[in-house]
Amino acid sequence: MKYSNIVHKVGRGGAALGGSFLVAVVLLMALNIIFRFWNAVIPGTFELVELMIIVTISFALGYSAMMHGHVSLRFLTSRISARASAILECLNSAISIAFYGAIAWGSTALAVRRLQLGEQSELLDIPYFPFRVVWIFGLIFLCSVVLIDMINAFRTAVRK
Repeated sequence: MKYSNIVHKVGRGGAALGGSFLVAVVLLMALNIIFRFWNAVIPGTFELVELMIIVTISFALGYSAMMHGHVSLRFLTSRISARASAILECLNSAISIAFYGAIAWGSTALAVRRLQLGEQSELLDIPYFPFRVVWIFGLIFLCSVVLIDMINAFRTAVRK
């Protein structure tokens, strides 16, 4: 199986997982709003929403890149040759991989440091480490998607 096929399958699965967490966030927020009519709240709502959004965003970044949903300047690159456009795509991808790779690297160092401290949420005592791992995985997945795009752009630049 090709690397890009594996990445696309992981992306679709991650999008489903992230989407289900987003639905859970919406339901939790709606329930919390409804409970306020009876002067009650669901304890730890803020912490749960904060942690569930990490999962949603982590998978949304890579999936959006996989679907080419991020902002691009196609109206500028459409005016230049296909080869020049592919070269700019390679350059943009390399910068993106370096940027998100650096964030993943820093996040990994932070996650290890915080794991050693045993960091948890204040009210519900949920450990942060699994959510940090999901965040790091999401960044690595995003870099994988951008790498595939960079390879495809490089092939286009070489061919033209």
